[in-house]
Amino acid sequence: MSDLLNKLKGVPGWLEKFHNDGLKTGVLKLGEVTGWRKRPDGKYGPANFERALVLDRLVNIMKPSTALEVGTGRGLGCLTMSRSAAEYGIDLKIATLDILSPDARQDWPIRVDGEDKVIIANRREVWSSRVDPSLQERVEQITGRTTELLPKLVEEGRRFDLIFIDAGHDAFSVVFDISCAMRLLNDGGAILLDDFAPLEEYGIGACMAAQHLKDWFTLVEIFKTDGLVYHYEDGQPAFSRGMVLVSGLKKRPPEKASLWRALWWRMVSWALYKSARPGKFPI
Repeated sequence: MSDLLNKLKGVPGWLEKFHNDGLKTGVLKLGEVTGWRKRPDGKYGPANFERALVLDRLVNIMKPSTALEVGTGRGLGCLTMSRSAAEYGIDLKIATLDILSPDARQDWPIRVDGEDKVIIANRREVWSSRVDPSLQERVEQITGRTTELLPKLVEEGRRFDLIFIDAGHDAFSVVFDISCAMRLLNDGGAILLDDFAPLEEYGIGACMAAQHLKDWFTLVEIFKTDGLVYHYEDGQPAFSRGMVLVSGLKKRPPEKASLWRALWWRMVSWALYKSARPGKFPI
């Protein structure tokens, strides 16, 4: 195993023993603006901010020149990578994809001066008023569905050293995004997949995809993240939520995916969704 793969393999252990207060505070401040979450019980807090710590670690280890984020959300992922590039003196260009445009308004949980609230805002407004402009300069925002944008990036010959996938969570969306990401990945690159949550409905896609990734990558690390560093005030989650990190692509995938296999995954995704609806349990 190469030196890079050995370093990547050590990321889960690094997170378990995390002790960098400066990085922890920096991510928290950025996350209070771009990743704060209001839970169903009405309480506010960080939602797997550990993913930002992992992204920072990957940027530090890999020194990527290009990165792709599939699923911008409110910006914690791409802005963390930009912050890390500045911290470590790396010339990094980041492309981030999302179905919502920078001008699309949405419910936006946020903490301002210690006060938790939900505002109606868009990325352009919040980033321009509360995010360092220098962080935004490295980020290219692209709007559209991943089923349209990712094949287009493949056709354009775009390649990336680091790819972070955090978009649709159903089985079809995750598998589609990964299959495209494999075509977009540079030699020696890595893919980080969020939301590996075996006991939550939104985590089924990542759990199913992880089993297939073992056929394609030398390194497949599945590890817990949520709550390891940014602890929950009312105790840890009852079950693990985590991420999947892969690198060391064994072989190049074909330029185009099989339409029949894509249809199969679409049917599987639909069936799983339907089976989880009320009234479908067999007793």
